[in-house]
Amino acid sequence: VGGAEHAVMHLLYARFWTKVIHDAGLIDFNEPFAQLRNQGMLLSPIDGQKMSKSKGNVITPDEVIAVYGTDVLRAYILFLGPFDANAVWDNRGIVGVQRFIERYWSLANEVASLPNGGHPIDDAFERDRHKIIRRLTHDMSRFRFNTAVAALMEYVNDLYTARARPIGGRQWREAIRTLTLLLAPIAPFVTEEVWRNVLKQSGSVHQADWPAFDEALAADEEVTIVIQVDGKLRDRIQMAAGADKTSLREAAVTNEKAISAVGQRPIREVIVVPGRLVNIVA
Repeated sequence: VGGAEHAVMHLLYARFWTKVIHDAGLIDFNEPFAQLRNQGMLLSPIDGQKMSKSKGNVITPDEVIAVYGTDVLRAYILFLGPFDANAVWDNRGIVGVQRFIERYWSLANEVASLPNGGHPIDDAFERDRHKIIRRLTHDMSRFRFNTAVAALMEYVNDLYTARARPIGGRQWREAIRTLTLLLAPIAPFVTEEVWRNVLKQSGSVHQADWPAFDEALAADEEVTIVIQVDGKLRDRIQMAAGADKTSLREAAVTNEKAISAVGQRPIREVIVVPGRLVNIVA
């Protein structure tokens, strides 16, 4: 991983020496990297250009950390956009990330003192926990850090909404434990504090295992299916996530909006993309 504007010569050196050592018989590979990822540049809000001391347009990390803290700075940089895209720094946007971290901290402290209680397991609450693990696992492994932060923000919002439901303390603490593990690579300091001093877990959160998810629980119960006629959107319907092609085809050809769009013309073909769309060709 490196910046394209800076790392070119370093990559050449590394490749040259790898080939030298390979030719000397000391290693059995002749390329140093399996993959290269170049991150985008952070542009100045002053002039929209690359930050440079000579241009006097730099926002330093120290001045941001002094106001918002390191965790908020880290999370905001990741949230700005795709890993490989340029982004302009915006002081207004960081406030939302600060609010997210504060809400996580408050919720963790609130949940820690809840009694275990006699509430039955809330299946929907547990399903949401498995879904967020699956989403973060996929996003983080694909360097989609901006969508990972967005997903965690959404999950925290869902947790706040869930406070109105009768959910036991043990299930709540498992949700916060999971959230802490998922947030740890993004906001390492506040999550370590929650892990040790709020959740009373032993060791470091950064040495704990990444949470596992049950694929069946993480799967969507329903998905939105787009119905098209001759490639034009006519309707969106909810269908079971595992609906087969026959069920999807039947739902599309009997849909009122699709029937209206087809009119008196004969249907020549029905193209079904499971889990996504049905296109009726007339």
